[in-house]
Amino acid sequence: NLLSHENGTWIWVKKKKKITKRNDLGKPLYFMGVNYNITKYKEAEILSLDIQGIAKIGGWELDSVSGDMIWTAETYHIYEISNNVPMNRSTILLCFSSYDQERMDYYLSNCLKGESFREIFTLIDKKGVSKLVEMVGKPQFNSQGTVFKIRGTIQDITENQNKDYELRQTLLAIERSADVVVTDKAGRIITANDNFYKISGYERNEILGCDHRVINSGKYSKEFFKNMWSTILSGKIWSGEIENKRKDGSAYFVQTVISPLADIEGKIQRFLAIRFDVTKQKVSERLLEEAQSSAKIGSWSYHVKTQNVEWSRQMYKLFSRDPGKGVPDRESHLKAIHPEDQK
Repeated sequence: NLLSHENGTWIWVKKKKKITKRNDLGKPLYFMGVNYNITKYKEAEILSLDIQGIAKIGGWELDSVSGDMIWTAETYHIYEISNNVPMNRSTILLCFSSYDQERMDYYLSNCLKGESFREIFTLIDKKGVSKLVEMVGKPQFNSQGTVFKIRGTIQDITENQNKDYELRQTLLAIERSADVVVTDKAGRIITANDNFYKISGYERNEILGCDHRVINSGKYSKEFFKNMWSTILSGKIWSGEIENKRKDGSAYFVQTVISPLADIEGKIQRFLAIRFDVTKQKVSERLLEEAQSSAKIGSWSYHVKTQNVEWSRQMYKLFSRDPGKGVPDRESHLKAIHPEDQK
């Protein structure tokens, strides 16, 4: 309650009262009351709410058993939802883009197992407006060491991200033209875009939580994957061409780039794989090789500026040269030709 102070200001008080005496019928006769001055606490609370509004940071809490959630006023404001609307885990997922609903569900599930998270999601508020938000979730443990709730924050970072419009447009172009997969540190798939499901033939419920062995063609040695993991775990980017296997057993080829994603402390938390389908190109190359082999025709190219020479597989066969010894340079290319024809 608010009370007027003698100096003309208003103070917040918390009242407590207790019945000290009753009559023979049990009805209260006397009360004793105490007023606690909680002005400093209320001012701190108001200040906290003001800061949340200025920084566009809201707080939230998720009950591990019921799935019910508690939101601060700023969280409701970010979602453009009335403060009296009860929220739970199921309804909050519907507030995100279809792509991020899977991610959010994944991180909440892992947080209930004891893993904290800090991630950026695309939120669709009640008015249909897209917002970029950064969410942080931390598990809260009881005395038995069990997670009984998650406590976290949500911050609207749309204005900051608008400054990176060109970068987001580039990422959108990649999203539309390539298959994109995000995995956790162990290589388990957290999320994948539609292109991945389209080219692999799998459904979402068959892939999420699995690793890439489901599309492994079996054409590569353990050493190949060992080198790949060694590269990305060291914080470097790995790139190369890989043959994968669809759900129906057919092969497809992708030019792949795998990049480690680190947190603000520099520790690797996830991996991002971007893959471009080059199956048609590979099939064309194979058909050309087969045609060249049948007709015993080789092909070559020469780069004038770098003086690099490239040979087709049939060229190596025609000249009885081992491809494993490297690509010939201009000089060795000329030496392979009869002296009278070198000029």
